[in-house]
Amino acid sequence: MKSFTFLHRIKNRIRLLNSSLKQNALRFYIGDLDKFYNSLKLEGVEYLILRWTDNFPKNKQEEELYKDDIDHLISDKEVDVILKLASENPGPVKCDFYSKSGRAGTTYQGFPYYPPILADELMSNRLYEKRGFYRPSKLHEFLAFSYHLCYHKGLLSGIESGFESCKPEPFPNKNYFKEFKKLGAKANINTSDDLSLYKIHKLLKVHSWDMPLDLMTRWPDQHDFIKQLIKKEIEENKDILRILDNYTIFVLRDDCDTIELEEIAISMIKDRFKIIDIIRLDYHQRKAFLTKTRGGNWFEKYNLGEVGPSVAIICKNSENQGPLPSSMSLEKIRKRYPHLANTDVLIKREIRKKLIELHPNQSKIVAIHATDNSIDTMSCLRALLDPTIFKKLK
Repeated sequence: MKSFTFLHRIKNRIRLLNSSLKQNALRFYIGDLDKFYNSLKLEGVEYLILRWTDNFPKNKQEEELYKDDIDHLISDKEVDVILKLASENPGPVKCDFYSKSGRAGTTYQGFPYYPPILADELMSNRLYEKRGFYRPSKLHEFLAFSYHLCYHKGLLSGIESGFESCKPEPFPNKNYFKEFKKLGAKANINTSDDLSLYKIHKLLKVHSWDMPLDLMTRWPDQHDFIKQLIKKEIEENKDILRILDNYTIFVLRDDCDTIELEEIAISMIKDRFKIIDIIRLDYHQRKAFLTKTRGGNWFEKYNLGEVGPSVAIICKNSENQGPLPSSMSLEKIRKRYPHLANTDVLIKREIRKKLIELHPNQSKIVAIHATDNSIDTMSCLRALLDPTIFKKLK
């Protein structure tokens, strides 16, 4: 039995390595699900099953016939425990695992499956199902499923897009419309029969669960519905985006945590930019930044936790960009930063290097974030929750 488990552990370790290389979700093949989920509970593993829980196989016979996969959200730290328990319970059911912050091997094409701030909200509100596993609350199951329809599935859901040029898949592999209506009823949210992905997107905005525009532009699966959303957002904001082409926002983060570090960062920013305003974020602004900027991802690999925003520095760009970082060619910059509009922003690399030199015991400090383009800058300005600030920029 031990050699059998050891063999499966090797196979699953290889699967983890492959999913890391391919930047996909981690997939294990698991059986005796009741035993597996009971083991997760006994180990105190933080997880939940994301959707379709009513279709869940109830016994070993149903497991053999179950053709779908089961999608899980897990905490980053749980990967090794889940690998161990999956190896002890091999079987026919495809189980996919996505981590909250997008740890290597548990991502959606290299990105967190949900923005980490939303993933954390999902996990914090999970419920224990009497059948022996964790699932989202009724509201969060509806919101997470709606997010899945809009941004993961798109037209493959079979739901009308709301755009004339986008036609849905006529024969979707599941009845997503019916499931959406059912989950909406359970969450006491009124959903009209005249449904479209664009209306779902607007509904998600009301609940602050929509995909931020800066993340949309970087999303690896640029399906037709997302392309139309981006196009519409840019068209609606074209005037302000044109103005913001001339501005950059630097954001000092939680690990830039002394007056000395702040002063050095600000001084180095002044070498390339004209500082318009420095704003120390209050609770509400910080929360808006965490949700609506950087694609909702303020986690760092070295930390396995949030390194959030603390200070926003609004800057006007110089008319002429300064020299490139000595270690980077323009070709290398374009490859690494495909959305970057102003190479002066890369002063953040020099700032980070300087702060590490001053504090060699903090070799993994990130300290600073900067907007790559006018879309990113618009997202940050909106997160300041002060509509009058746009009027100051010309």
